[in-house]
Amino acid sequence: EAEQEAKKAAEEALKKKLEQERADAIKKLSSAVTVTLLAKKELPKNYELGQYSEYQQFRIGVQNNTDKQIVGVSGEIKFIDVFDKEVGAVNFRISENIDPTKSATWVGGRDYNQFIEAHRAVWNLEQGKYTTKFIPEMVVFKDGSKLVVPE
Repeated sequence: EAEQEAKKAAEEALKKKLEQERADAIKKLSSAVTVTLLAKKELPKNYELGQYSEYQQFRIGVQNNTDKQIVGVSGEIKFIDVFDKEVGAVNFRISENIDPTKSATWVGGRDYNQFIEAHRAVWNLEQGKYTTKFIPEMVVFKDGSKLVVPE
């Protein structure tokens, strides 16, 4: 029984250690870059332009808060409605050179799928009636170093 208790205590200690490491990594990564959603657009089908499905377009701004050049940022923008409920998210990978203390704008998106609840929820959010939250994953610097959030 004592062996079981010791094993359980070791598992709890490891869990707390890993959670703290993840929280520290997120904090460090979040201070390295500031990421914000600048705009969200819903684009209808346009066969003449070769766009065969509706499209959700996002403009994301990234500010480099470090003294090193950034060559890539990845993460997730979570959409939160007026009831503080997360209704959807967009993953992104930006491969832009961003000099120290400078910023860049990235435009990307995804095909809209009306059968995916999160796509519908983000599509239907009205300007001024939602907030966003950036969840960082990785920042890659020109010198090859990286800030990574552990899984």
